[in-house]
Amino acid sequence: MKNIIIVNSAKKIDQSFFDLFADLEKEKYFSAWVTDSDFLVPARPDAEIKRKYFGPETENFIGVLAFIFLLPALWLGYFFSLASWRQRENTAKIVCVADREKVIFTPLAIILRLGIVWLEMPGGNQRQFRKLRRLFSRSVELITFTPTDAENLARDGFNKERIHNISLGVNLQSADRQDNLFSSLAKADKPYSFYKNFTIGAWCGSGDRRRLEILLQSARSCVNLIPNFRLVVIGQDTSSGNLNWLIKKLGLERRVWLVGEQKNLLQWFDDLDLYIVLAENPGLIDLERALMAASRGLPLLGFPSENLIDIIIKDQNGFICQNDSAAALAQEIIALESDERQRKILGANGRKLVYANFDRQKQLQRLKEIIA
Repeated sequence: MKNIIIVNSAKKIDQSFFDLFADLEKEKYFSAWVTDSDFLVPARPDAEIKRKYFGPETENFIGVLAFIFLLPALWLGYFFSLASWRQRENTAKIVCVADREKVIFTPLAIILRLGIVWLEMPGGNQRQFRKLRRLFSRSVELITFTPTDAENLARDGFNKERIHNISLGVNLQSADRQDNLFSSLAKADKPYSFYKNFTIGAWCGSGDRRRLEILLQSARSCVNLIPNFRLVVIGQDTSSGNLNWLIKKLGLERRVWLVGEQKNLLQWFDDLDLYIVLAENPGLIDLERALMAASRGLPLLGFPSENLIDIIIKDQNGFICQNDSAAALAQEIIALESDERQRKILGANGRKLVYANFDRQKQLQRLKEIIA
């Protein structure tokens, strides 16, 4: 069996990434060279993970200069390491996630005749080392998850024939099981229900605090016109005392529920009337959560973002606010609340769109074709 090395230096990797490769685990053996030893552990506790050094971080100009200065030494050191690993582990391909490893390992893979795949993650920085990346990309297969990212790569001069958009994907089998198993029990697991209220849901991550504050400010405007308004905020960044203080200051104590991290989002989606995407630069998991909400028949609402235009289509399954402000968001919310018929049409369209275009099984099949 051929071995595939996943190389990653990115600090933040979505759980969706783990899930995607865990689904391929039965057919391929993955090992990982990483800067963070916790990488891939959620997907494969038994995976062979080697913590490596990929040079200085390149988040600022000084870091980029230092990385370029050390690049010849990194190439030399990893050439022998990769050659040994290739012989010992029967390695066939390298999958690179972030920019540093793409620059380090691509020329080495070409010399050693290894297949090389670049993952272009939604919300990632695809503009660093543009000239080096373009130079090294001639023998690379590039995988994108959105048409917008694929178009941006082609616009930057990458070979269109080597750009493969595998699309986003959600596990629709889970949604179908929700219909069969939880339709009558979904509310029983929660201490309260939002039945007969107009309820908005949003996921808040560690980088979404500014947008969450905008949402709370818009909620203050909404409650004056929507007597049965409720807001449910899910996620890991909802326990801050400052956030509770802001909710109290806005007079929203009885309108906003901070429910923390939730494993089964599907149950919560069944109680919502609208789902809002807060992320400023939505990553893979942000987009997949939005698609899962749409699969439950929820209209989607988001802020201006390049990544959202592929999943939120105006007048079809939701809306994108005209600008990044509480006033614009409140205007969209109030308009949707006042038109129940439109919400049902948007929700039905969104559900059809997800089932037609964003099935995880189709995504996996496309990914297998590329990395096989």
